[in-house]
Amino acid sequence: MTKNNKQTALNDQDILARLAGYREVAGRDPHFNPVERLAAELFLKLEAGTVSTGELVSEAQKLGIDAFTDRARQFYQHRDSGIDLPAAIADLAKDGFDAFRQIVERAAAGVVFTAHPTFALSRAKRALIARFPIGEGGALAAWREEAAALAGEPRDDISLRYEHAEASAAIANAQSALRALNTEFLRAARKAFPAEWTSLRPNPVSIATWVGYDLDGRSDIHWSETIRIRIVEKAAQLRRYEDALTRAAEKSGNKDLSALRDRFSLAASHAESQADAFAGDLNDPDIVVRAANLLTGEHDGRLVTLQPVISQLDELIEAIGGDDIKTELMLLRAEMEACGLGLARIHLRVNAAQVRSALRADLGLDPDTGFSGRSALDVAAKKSTAAQKRDVNFGSVFLEKMTARRQFMLCAQILKHIDADTPIRFLIAECEAPATVMGAVYLARLYGVEDKLDISPLFETPQALESGGRFIERLLREPEYRDYVGQRGRISIQLGFSDSGRFMGQCAAGLAIERLQVLFARALADAGMTHLEALVFNTHGESMGRGAHPKDYAARMNHLSTPWVRSRFAREGIRLAEECSF
Repeated sequence: MTKNNKQTALNDQDILARLAGYREVAGRDPHFNPVERLAAELFLKLEAGTVSTGELVSEAQKLGIDAFTDRARQFYQHRDSGIDLPAAIADLAKDGFDAFRQIVERAAAGVVFTAHPTFALSRAKRALIARFPIGEGGALAAWREEAAALAGEPRDDISLRYEHAEASAAIANAQSALRALNTEFLRAARKAFPAEWTSLRPNPVSIATWVGYDLDGRSDIHWSETIRIRIVEKAAQLRRYEDALTRAAEKSGNKDLSALRDRFSLAASHAESQADAFAGDLNDPDIVVRAANLLTGEHDGRLVTLQPVISQLDELIEAIGGDDIKTELMLLRAEMEACGLGLARIHLRVNAAQVRSALRADLGLDPDTGFSGRSALDVAAKKSTAAQKRDVNFGSVFLEKMTARRQFMLCAQILKHIDADTPIRFLIAECEAPATVMGAVYLARLYGVEDKLDISPLFETPQALESGGRFIERLLREPEYRDYVGQRGRISIQLGFSDSGRFMGQCAAGLAIERLQVLFARALADAGMTHLEALVFNTHGESMGRGAHPKDYAARMNHLSTPWVRSRFAREGIRLAEECSF
């Protein structure tokens, strides 16, 4: 066969055309596999010598670059929602300051960065997608050359610290985007409400993460690494606040801002030293003692609450001259109130089986069978009522063998020694029994964290999705649970598109999740608890098979929580907060 005939016999367009033809056959014959048929054809050509291995590799690389380009182009198109943001915000301001404030100051939506050690693309390839050029000119050709050069590179070495670094970078981008959104809110408020705008505290979108805190199905996260990660995030956020205060001090020449900047610089340095101390071998008691003493002792730069700083910013915003510097300080105040002493709010997650095992001795219930009985919830509620706060330290954490108990202890240590203000979400995976949640409330009270902890059952198994409505109804009939969620001002649940799709299939899971959300609204209304905020955290992967959506983000949000679901919460007068994972 001549070279020209070879080119005719095998090129990327011919391969795509033949695949399309085989797909048409598959539409008529469900037993026909178009990919398998194409592979067999190519193998026969290779066996006959009409194509070479090198030609196959070359054509596969061309197809790979084309597919990579299409993926990047779709991502780029999703970046632009087509909304004129300043105009949309100006429309919100037409209903008056009170209505504007209610929308701007309440986080009705949230993003949770969850990661997972399944990165399909390297860091370099992900960065390349984010730099996709518009148009079809020389910039695109250069971009494709870069992509081709990366085609043969090995995957990154995935580790927990790699995951955390990637999640932290994404969170930094999210914080910058949120700051830009808040800037637009303040710009509109300054124009529409010149006498009131400085009192606005924008908080439209929450940011959270569970990277480094999720123990469901993972055994590579030592408790000391969780603490180290939390302190690393604190140090990074303190540096971010320091940078913002530096800019504000330079613009205004205000000495109070300069002094505050110096305070944050010292606090960041101290936090960095604490993180280094927890990077050692925390199986060694001596290292634990040294690290714990550095974290818990009274040292220069120790900062565990932002409340005095926020109060000082309140005063400076009113006293300082110039709308631009006021805006800078208001943006900083909003970020402090949203993120606290960390890059984002954190979600700790354990499995329901781990919670049941930790409660076995205290509740006298068999962890395999005892939690599903009708009396189990009563037993857990009575124990919760009688719970006496137990002091813990890092020695207690070091000695504790039960994973769930240790996680509650870590919550106590984080709130006491790292960030006293910012609430923590406590997720319980594969939760099928109300007594498990009530037992978790008991542990929260035992370790003194119930006022800052939102305990959230995850409904993902077929049984949990089927009985989830009755599960919530039963909990809401328990006075101790009503007191707990009443104190928090919200009731939180998690729904797992990702794992429920694996258990049930995505179509069945989607319908079951929609039904459960409607039952959630009905249960709150029937219990007379419509004053609570209903927080629904929907998890999904980044593929359709894991519960994502192929279209834009508006379509994705309507997939996670349908307009029908939202209408049911609105009809009952219940504030709905929707979070989703990325």
